[in-house]
Amino acid sequence: MKDTYGREINYLRISLTDRCNLRCVYCMPLHGLTFVPNKDLLTPVELEKVVRAAVKVGFTKVQLIGGEPTLLQDVVEIVRRLASIEGINQVQKYLVQWRHATGFGQFV
Repeated sequence: MKDTYGREINYLRISLTDRCNLRCVYCMPLHGLTFVPNKDLLTPVELEKVVRAAVKVGFTKVQLIGGEPTLLQDVVEIVRRLASIEGINQVQKYLVQWRHATGFGQFV
């Protein structure tokens, strides 16, 4: 897949949650926060289906973004499912600290 500038796009960015303790100014306002109810977030099975569909159109990497995924109870299951998909070469969380804290450095 290519963008409008002809650059190859081979990664899919998936926002796992909007809950975050970092409060970066570019995505988290100081006031007026409303969060998506947990029951409306995609399950590990649903996320796996999305990534499998993305592999079929040429994606080879997944970046886990949005909020702080380590707050999710099933984050380990999500990473394991996505990393086991044939055609996915890399599962990455944007924060390097998360990789070291969870022991999932081998997937990054």
